[in-house]
Amino acid sequence: MLYLVQKDARISYKEIAKILNRSETTIRDRIKSMEEAGIIQGSRHNTRLYCPDR
Repeated sequence: MLYLVQKDARISYKEIAKILNRSETTIRDRIKSMEEAGIIQGSRHNTRLYCPDR
């Protein structure tokens, strides 16, 4: 999921769900959780991924 968002920050939840064979609700909830945790930072048009281990 992170790869897809990093590759195209404008990808829709529906497209991600279809690619990963998951529900849109699951995708939305997981992305929201990652945003709240600081893993995904920025808007959908300016997405930066944060990896604390690097």
